[in-house]
Amino acid sequence: WLNRLADEGILYRQGERFVAREPLQEPPFSALWQEAEHLFADNRPLLSYVAHCGALLERVLRGKENPLQTLFPEGSTEMAEAIYEQSTTMRYINALAASGFEAVLRNAGNGSLRVMEVGAGTGGTTASLLAVLPPSAHYTFTDVSSVFFDRAKERFGSKSNVSFATFDFEKEPLDQGYEPASFDIVAAANAVHASTDLRATLRR
Repeated sequence: WLNRLADEGILYRQGERFVAREPLQEPPFSALWQEAEHLFADNRPLLSYVAHCGALLERVLRGKENPLQTLFPEGSTEMAEAIYEQSTTMRYINALAASGFEAVLRNAGNGSLRVMEVGAGTGGTTASLLAVLPPSAHYTFTDVSSVFFDRAKERFGSKSNVSFATFDFEKEPLDQGYEPASFDIVAAANAVHASTDLRATLRR
């Protein structure tokens, strides 16, 4: 961001520092928000998220606010659930995931399949996948910690073929009690990209 401002002549570089020659102009926020309203007209959940992030941006950059507040304000999952389930983008992606999942299940026959979702989080993708899961299959909802489990159990706990367990894809599965080949399908949405070593995560 600082380099871009320097490239545009708003700041100039002084060694490793960036200096403003004069007080910075206040951005034309009203015009920018009007543009955003137009661009996000069909994706209100995402616009709400962008607006919330914008309101916290300065405090996050200064280290005065935990970045998690942008997605989970005051510990609420409401905003995250809206983005991962109700936003235009994720409705489309979750529908694709469910369609692919359904095709795999069809080709697998009627056996008792074992499914693990990695980084299930707020359950946005879980809801779409469970909608096409046959009763004979078992679904394990996992995340790196149990922080999402209470909400997930409220939503999915009534299904007898769904269980909940912690799983950290940064660690070896065997060390966490998962035997090799103990699942037939592993699903992940908006999770694997957060790994520190993508190749190692995919190998696990």
